[in-house]
Amino acid sequence: MRLLTLCLILLFYSAFLPDGQAGAKAQQEPFAVPLENLALPNSPAFVLLDEAPSIIERPATPKAFAVELLQNFDGNAFDNIAVEFAPFWMTKPKKLSYFDLKGLRPTADGSGLENKGFNPLVNLVVSFAHVKNQDSITNISFGARTTLIEIKHAQDIARFAEGYRAINDLFDLKKQIKDEFGNEELERANPLEYAEQFKIYYNQRLPELTAERPATAANILETLELKPLFALDVAAAYNKRFYNDNYEEGDGNSRYGIWATATATIPIGRSLDNRNYLNAFGFVRYLEDEIGNTAFNALDIGLKAELQFNKLFIGYEYVKRSGDLDDFRSVGNIRYVLTKKIDLVGSFGNNFGDTNDLISILGIRWGFDSKNQEVLVTQD
Repeated sequence: MRLLTLCLILLFYSAFLPDGQAGAKAQQEPFAVPLENLALPNSPAFVLLDEAPSIIERPATPKAFAVELLQNFDGNAFDNIAVEFAPFWMTKPKKLSYFDLKGLRPTADGSGLENKGFNPLVNLVVSFAHVKNQDSITNISFGARTTLIEIKHAQDIARFAEGYRAINDLFDLKKQIKDEFGNEELERANPLEYAEQFKIYYNQRLPELTAERPATAANILETLELKPLFALDVAAAYNKRFYNDNYEEGDGNSRYGIWATATATIPIGRSLDNRNYLNAFGFVRYLEDEIGNTAFNALDIGLKAELQFNKLFIGYEYVKRSGDLDDFRSVGNIRYVLTKKIDLVGSFGNNFGDTNDLISILGIRWGFDSKNQEVLVTQD
């Protein structure tokens, strides 16, 4: 109860912080919800080279900027590094709402929510990677990934609708406290003094009013992290090889690929604060690789199962390669969300290739938030 009340206080307090002469004016505007628990994406540039701890993965809404460092135990420290950014957060609409981000809109009668279609730009990630092999081969890659389809669970849409109604309730509380406080003359004469006095009154009055609404804060904050029932992501990447650290020795040596990942998510429990899921993935990828005067085309088809226990992800993936090559990848992987900005990742198993096919990787994903990574909570 105290935690939920504190969340409410923090949300509303941000709406009433004085900002010069704009302090009183801000009271009439919607408050912003910071998106602190966004995903650290798996670099498409690493996935193309089969150097990622997991090549079958789909994050949710990504952070604005991320760095991924991978240590393969047969190479030097920090030889494998990827830099990623999400263009959407660089140019997002100023009035991006909580529901816009989730691909929802209020129904015509205002009684709930409905799907309005997902914006592929929201989850778009562009990445660049540097991978140096032990045999003096340097790989420079770039890639991109986005989400085409998201289908939400019926119960989750109902929870989004609860959040929608809770938002209206929050605005009603805001107006009620403001009406109780009064002091319209002070508001007109001295907006800054009014804002300071109102803040004190507001913090005293809010806990009393929210005591009868224990789920209000959770209805809003928790729904930001709900996973879709089904999602389809697509990606593409290109890699250029260079030998002996020589730019001229890279002509005609490249790899490119396009792939799609389908994800089905089953919640383990339906509590409001549930963080446990069973995730199932399907994966298909087309590769074309040019090595000197030779080339191969391949089709990769894979499956992955993953258990999520709050911040811990444990998975296993199997990918069969066919076409000009007949090969497979069989890898167990693990990911732990250490903080809101840092993920620890690892994998162990059999990678593609007849030689050096043991894969053993430890890595760090480090994400950075943008000032723009927030959504407005508004009353329609």
